[in-house]
Parts: sequence; C-alpha cells; structure tokens
Amino acid sequence: MTHRLSSLVLSFVLIVALTGALTGCDDTDPSPITLGGPSCNVADPVEVDFTFPVYDADDVTDGKIVITSNRADNLSSVLDGFGGFTRTDVLDAEVTEVTMERLTLGGALRVQPKVFGYLGSVNVYYGDDPDGQLIAGQTPVADDPVITLDNLNTDVTGIVQGSARPITLELEVDDPGSIGSGGDEVAITVCYRINVEG
Repeated sequence: MTHRLSSLVLSFVLIVALTGALTGCDDTDPSPITLGGPSCNVADPVEVDFTFPVYDADDVTDGKIVITSNRADNLSSVLDGFGGFTRTDVLDAEVTEVTMERLTLGGALRVQPKVFGYLGSVNVYYGDDPDGQLIAGQTPVADDPVITLDNLNTDVTGIVQGSARPITLELEVDDPGSIGSGGDEVAITVCYRINVEG
C-alpha cells in the first residue's frame, strides 16, 4: 500500500512538473512583427507621401527655401492597415529610404517632372521646422526628376510612437531666377521599417 501510494504521489508530481513546463513554453512574449523593409522596393512597404506648397523666387531667404509639408504623416492609418496596429504597438522604427520628386506646372496646369538645376542641397527634417530631426539630405543634388536622398539619422522610434508630424524641407537655391515662373513643387516619400508587438 505504501509503495502504491508513493507511486501515485510520484505520478502526481510528474504531472504537475510537466504541466508547469508546458505552461512555461506558452508564447507569452511573442516575437516582434516587422513591417516594411530595407527600402521602398519591398512587397509591402510602409511608406508615407508628403506634398508641399508651390514655391517661387519670392520664397528664397538667405539663399534657402524652407517649406513644411501640407499635412502630417498618416502613419496611424498605415499601421492600422497592416492588421490593426497602433502607434502604441511600435517597439522601434527607422527610416530606410527618402525619395524626392521635383515637379513644375506644365501646359493646362498639368504637373510634370522636372530637373531643378538650381538646387545646391536639400535637407529633410521630421517636424514643423529645421529644429526637427534631420533624416535625409543630399549635397550636391543629383540631376534627376526623382532622386533617393542620403539617409542620415534614421532612428525615428520616438517620433513614430508619438503623434503625427509633418516634415520640413530646407532647399539651398543657387539661382532663384531659375525657378519656374509659375512656381515649382516637390514631393517626398518616406519609407520605414517598423517593429511592432506581435
């Protein structure tokens, strides 16, 4: 009887230990889910497009034009579209690519790509003004309508976790007289790699 009781106790202990071990293997701390990739050229990029007001030669001050995007980033809706994620789910975030497209008004007010030969440099800041985080830039500016800028401070975790923000461009203008008579325009695309809680 004593032997049988000892066997029952041992079996109970083993069951409890096994249950505890299995419980310990539960995925209580799931691996992060990565959204986006190393550039805009991935299957499902996390990208935000920013448009800016048209500018002309009158907007040049001390050889520079400083303009802020027409709206803030829409990352909240972008994250939601990836499965209902929110900014509070973000563990870390980085900018992986920033592209700039140069535009000008053509015939019948059609916006057309253009090469701006008057740009000496461009800097992109995440925020309302050049006091924001510098995320990309280029000096000198390549002579193409669409260019990929050089990534600078790519960690934007705090920005993405916070509220929506615009971006600001600082354009160094070598020859203000070369700006189109109807004004010129630029558009910026920012691509991200974001890790969220699974």
